[in-house]
Amino acid sequence: MNTHTKLKGIGLAALKGSTELLMVLPLLLLAGVYLFPENVSLWLWLITLPVCYAAGFAINQLLNISKMFLMLGMVICVGAIDAISLSGSSYAFFIVLPVAAVCVYRGARMVTVLWSLMFPVSFYAVGLVIYFIGSVVLQFVPSFEPYLPFLTGFGLLALALTFLMTNQTMMKQETLSGNKEPVLASGVLLQNRVLIILVLVLIVLIVYIRKLQAALLWLKDQIIAWLNQLLNHSSEPPPANQEVTPPPSMNLGETPPPAAWLQWLEKVMMFLVGAALVIGVLILLYFAAKRLPPLIKRLFQWLMLRFNQRGLHQQDTGYEDDIENLMDWKGLNSSLTGSLRQWLKGQFHSKGSWSSMDNRERARFLYREWLRKHTKEGYKLQKHLTPEEISQDIQRWRKREPSSSLGPIVGIYEQARYSDKTLQEADIEVMKKFVETK
Repeated sequence: MNTHTKLKGIGLAALKGSTELLMVLPLLLLAGVYLFPENVSLWLWLITLPVCYAAGFAINQLLNISKMFLMLGMVICVGAIDAISLSGSSYAFFIVLPVAAVCVYRGARMVTVLWSLMFPVSFYAVGLVIYFIGSVVLQFVPSFEPYLPFLTGFGLLALALTFLMTNQTMMKQETLSGNKEPVLASGVLLQNRVLIILVLVLIVLIVYIRKLQAALLWLKDQIIAWLNQLLNHSSEPPPANQEVTPPPSMNLGETPPPAAWLQWLEKVMMFLVGAALVIGVLILLYFAAKRLPPLIKRLFQWLMLRFNQRGLHQQDTGYEDDIENLMDWKGLNSSLTGSLRQWLKGQFHSKGSWSSMDNRERARFLYREWLRKHTKEGYKLQKHLTPEEISQDIQRWRKREPSSSLGPIVGIYEQARYSDKTLQEADIEVMKKFVETK
């Protein structure tokens, strides 16, 4: 591995670490604002955390640490260096150390574990929930008011990343390649990205609608003042404003503070109003989730026509395993939870490509390998055909007579794909031998 590749990997580790930190930034801001002493810089601490990811990646790439106790020792040492350099001997050392150690550990694991397994798409949804709760609760905290613009800006960035990563993951799951790099037409990528950009622009307009309204009003006042200056050719100075003496003030004395029970009642009412607003927003989101997918689907179809999708689809290569729609709204929840289960399983079990599959997945994998073998030999796949018709077409392509006995490959695959019947190990072995010999 050359130096350029190593440096690129270190930079990607820092970038991926920054993405993970972005999704939990409200929690980090709370810890820094309310737990750090004045001599510890909040922003300097946040800047050093991606560096911890890069340091963990670089050290593990150099030393190839495989023992857990050695990994923990390295993580604690690097985390302690970061904590001492930031907090010195203050109590903030015990806050900075565990956070830095976690960052170093996750950066080190990026050397051997795919980041998509370490940080699945479901974690982005958790990050959005954190931002939503933080934006609702922290706006009632006066001491956190200077940080609310940062929370809003980073929240929009987190939302954009969530849309992009969710879209990319769904598209990869709908391809044949599996763990390999998927092959997608440029038209499909362009349409999905344009759709995401339109949704993000709409969200930004909604979030900043008050500021945009104020900016437009200011611009209108400036234009009116400029036009008045152009139309007013009078050189006479305006009359001096006559000073108006204020009326004598009535000495009513200082207003006494409200009673304690009134202050308590005010806080309770603020809490109830905030809770009602949160519940109302959740109800609106629920109804929007039911109504918006058809509208977005219509917009997506319109974009397909605009970008001449019919011609661009001809650039696709590879086999599509009964994929009807990339905008699979009903399957989004199952895909997110499936990614989370896969990540949790990967934390405690070694990942073997073949051993981790069940018989149904193995049958589909062997069928794809069988198709891939023929496409590499020059066969042009007809994606509109059924599996049985594809098998007959392959035999015609090899100049053989189609027969009713097409081998076990199609029957076992269709049983795995469409039937609920459990496949036996013997079926997989027969299918495997057939694929290896054909």
